[in-house]
Amino acid sequence: MFKMKMFKSFVLVFMAEHIHWSIATKCGLNQITIIQNRSEHCVDCVQCPKGMGSIPQCGSFLTRNTTVTCKACVKGVSYSESHDHTSCKQCRICVENEEVIKNCTATSDGECGECKPGYYRSFVFSCVKCSPCCQDTQEDDVEPQCLKQGFSRDRACRYTGRNCGGMKPTSMNSMVFKSTASQELEKSNIPLPYIIGLMVFVFVVFVLALLVIFLMYRVYGAGKGNRSRVILRLQVTGS
Repeated sequence: MFKMKMFKSFVLVFMAEHIHWSIATKCGLNQITIIQNRSEHCVDCVQCPKGMGSIPQCGSFLTRNTTVTCKACVKGVSYSESHDHTSCKQCRICVENEEVIKNCTATSDGECGECKPGYYRSFVFSCVKCSPCCQDTQEDDVEPQCLKQGFSRDRACRYTGRNCGGMKPTSMNSMVFKSTASQELEKSNIPLPYIIGLMVFVFVVFVLALLVIFLMYRVYGAGKGNRSRVILRLQVTGS
């Protein structure tokens, strides 16, 4: 028990000392902290011109001495648009089939525009091609962005990768096919709860009818068996 308490005390003291030493750094935000042998010293960050960034990144914690320098940003990959102590930033990359308004340079970020003509912006921010609509396509599958570009309603659907099996695109008025029964049901204007209730009622009546038939068969079969046994007994007695 005593050894366990000593061990816990040692762990708590070590953690408290380590956390205090890690948090209570004397280096500023514009410096790099070098940590060696449980001691630290600070290295000032350098001011880099446009098109160049600080290496290593200002505010870093390192375990060995290093030389802080300015490194040129890579055109099309990274950029730095100000004269300060920050590192190069990653360039914005336009997605496939997205218009490129301005390419990324060493001193400025790239700029992307809308999707190219014939494409629409999906919910994951990619540009997807406007597709023809199949005959069974629902109204919700029509993409407003494609309609805005001037596509007709039979060629302005979202891309789903479906193979329509040779079906030709058709107008939205005839895209949804319904059976004759469903059409007649809609014309009758019968509320859906009434229809469901009627179906349940018919099912219950059907089950009850089967139950009655089963009980009648059991009763009739039992009575017929009893009569047969009585006749057989009379025949045996008479003989």
